[in-house]
Amino acid sequence: MRVMEETLRQHLSECAAAFEAATGTKPSVVSRRALQDSRYLERVIGGEGFTVRTFDRLVQYLSDNWPSEADDTWPTGVPRPPKTPIAANVDAAAQPEVAA
Repeated sequence: MRVMEETLRQHLSECAAAFEAATGTKPSVVSRRALQDSRYLERVIGGEGFTVRTFDRLVQYLSDNWPSEADDTWPTGVPRPPKTPIAANVDAAAQPEVAA
């Protein structure tokens, strides 16, 4: 049994399910947007192999696109990468200004 591979597979499954719950976005749409492969999550969660590089790209996509109002729904126990600078700037620009 490949313990690390199964752990990462479980992380992808948990993140995809939580992202769908928070946004209504199906895993096939996430896969297509992040990797231009709508069946990627289905195949990986189903047991197919994957590379760490592709895992990182997908988790980074989820982190960058996670709704700020649902930050507390990121799966416990799954390390979350910080948002890329561009995504963080877009998220900050979307925040309403507070009058002094």
